[in-house]
Amino acid sequence: NILFNSICVIDYWVILLYNKTIKASDSINSTFEAIAEIEAMISFSNIGIDGNIYSIPQECSVIEAEDMIHPLIKDCVSNSIRLINGIILTGSNMSGKTTFMRTLGINQLLFNAGSIVPSKSYKAPKMPVLTSLRANDMLVEGVSTFYAEILRMKLINESIEDSNALILVDEIFKGTNAKERIEASLKIIEKLVDKKIIFIISTHDYELCDAKGILNYHFSEYYKDDKIYFDYLLKDGKCESKNAIYLLKMAKII
Repeated sequence: NILFNSICVIDYWVILLYNKTIKASDSINSTFEAIAEIEAMISFSNIGIDGNIYSIPQECSVIEAEDMIHPLIKDCVSNSIRLINGIILTGSNMSGKTTFMRTLGINQLLFNAGSIVPSKSYKAPKMPVLTSLRANDMLVEGVSTFYAEILRMKLINESIEDSNALILVDEIFKGTNAKERIEASLKIIEKLVDKKIIFIISTHDYELCDAKGILNYHFSEYYKDDKIYFDYLLKDGKCESKNAIYLLKMAKII
């Protein structure tokens, strides 16, 4: 290598060729952007091969979803929804609240990206999805679960100051006591309603169901032969059933 380079100065010619190649291309960034776009198109081409129902979404001023499913859940129960403003979502444990919100979020994200969506029909405005679905404590940073929720709500609040968004909040402010949770949640709901934001907030606090300017939907369970079952179907109104004690008995804790 030393002998070859001393005679032919091969390193010098490699550098010249490299510089010539760089100048011939518009930019390295545009190359990476093209590769990223190709990879995105390849990902979109895989959507729909599972045989579930899919459709081409359409732009609309409100969200109208018919037979919407979660693409990663086998034999997923479909649900339909029409969203104009805000919804308070109640329901017993394991009845399907969080999965429903994630389903809506996935459909909206795929719509924003220009893909087909896992729904029989999906109409919505193009808008970002802002969520607080898994706010957890961060021990290293000294952040509690409640403060993590506050930071997430702060980000959501700042993001909707000048634009619309689909907001999904699971069990709002679950990290604090019931009295302050309800008081704080009502103030958040009031602000979202005043700004005409489309949102779904799930909760076990039925006091939130009486907030002004919202609609109530719920999921529920049913019992047969002393066993609990879930139909995972979205229903009008607030939930009237509870199952925490039953689940504790089923687990033989009490």
